Amino acid sequence: KENSFPDPLSMNAWQALYRSSVDGKHYAIKAFHKSHLLKLRVAPSETAMTDVLREVFIMKMLQHPNIVNLIEVIDDPESDNFYMGTVG
Repeated sequence: KENSFPDPLSMNAWQALYRSSVDGKHYAIKAFHKSHLLKLRVAPSETAMTDVLREVFIMKMLQHPNIVNLIEVIDDPESDNFYMGTVG
């Protein structure tokens, strides 16, 4: 079953950015296609997926009222989808 999101704020070949508001809180969801990230080289020994995982690692350590906070990461092993949810 595919997840249903509103129209994306921005989109390219490997990711889309969505926005939602629930109970007065504003959320952003980055949705990635893992297959595209794994093919895209950003350095001789790194893929774009490496960059995304680095971003997750850094965001897990950060907690500050002036930046968005990572609230959930979903890496669905049965699909090509990888999601990052933030609140800010």
